[in-house]
Amino acid sequence: MMKEAEYTKDFGKRLEQKRDRTGFPRSVFFEITHRCNLRCRHCYVVPELGRRELTTSEVKSIFDQLVDAGCLHVTLTGGEPLVREDIFSLIDYARRIGLFIHLFTNATLITPPIADKLKEFQLISLEISFHSLKKERFDWFTQDSGSFDKVMRAIELLRERKLKLALKINITKANLDEIENLKGFVKDLEVIPEWTTILMPRSDGSKDNLTLRLEPEEVLKVDKMVFPESIDRGDSPPEKTWEDEEPTRNCMKGRLFQCGAGKKGLAVSPYGELKPCLELPSSGYSILDGSLKEGWKILGDRVESFKASPENKCLDCKLRDFCSSCPAKARLECGDMNCCPDYFRQLAELNAQKLLNC
Repeated sequence: MMKEAEYTKDFGKRLEQKRDRTGFPRSVFFEITHRCNLRCRHCYVVPELGRRELTTSEVKSIFDQLVDAGCLHVTLTGGEPLVREDIFSLIDYARRIGLFIHLFTNATLITPPIADKLKEFQLISLEISFHSLKKERFDWFTQDSGSFDKVMRAIELLRERKLKLALKINITKANLDEIENLKGFVKDLEVIPEWTTILMPRSDGSKDNLTLRLEPEEVLKVDKMVFPESIDRGDSPPEKTWEDEEPTRNCMKGRLFQCGAGKKGLAVSPYGELKPCLELPSSGYSILDGSLKEGWKILGDRVESFKASPENKCLDCKLRDFCSSCPAKARLECGDMNCCPDYFRQLAELNAQKLLNC
């Protein structure tokens, strides 16, 4: 009889072979709604007022098409997924047709009955946005008085039901002083911390939220505090600088997109539109006017057609292997997918020097 580890390895190999045959991602992000009961100061999502979101039957149809295409995992995000009155019907349907569901939530709407339902659904992961251990500061982040108490109660309800939780913690200028306390908090709760310092302009191009974004030097300090094992590799002096480095990533025929957007990554908007990733705008293709498989091919061809402009400095940049910028981030930062955002260049320079110092 095949041992469990061997079966898991074999199962994973067969899944990868299926993905190679179909070309469709095994995991997809589904923005189930852009509506939210909070107005978090750092959030990049801006609802498109007046647009009709997908109906229950339309979402279920997309779930069917995802299964038919070979998708296994669907992450429901928003907005706040729990504001949809049909959310439990949708999750139940997705599970019954064989999809593994991951849920991103702010947790403020979780009551004992809702916690019971989430337990029943056996979610693969449940990630909660968490901003501060200080009640007043947390409520300031969300612009909703009482949100801290609601989230703390939700965490208690979910832990009582033995659900595996992760806390998504975005470190900003407003909670930078809480890192050690937050580390202790997640350790005591025995929940998974999802640390991030990424803070992007809003989807409508506004940048008022960037007043909360850490300076590049602060980002490195945070990295050292929350990921010490990846930073403290030694204290020997550097023998070279990043200027001596050559980019090692393979530049794919001058393509603008060097990532998996539109190739291995896919997102579905609340309106049924396909996107190469969450940070990019709609491709203009709606599943409602065609099919998921047709849209996936069109999306891939469209992404493939984007070529780096002569002004693009990224493809030959010596900082490429240290940089977290991409066309999606460049578009949000400066309105041009070919631009080199100054913020990310500064961060890349610091990252390069840090790693070469190790």
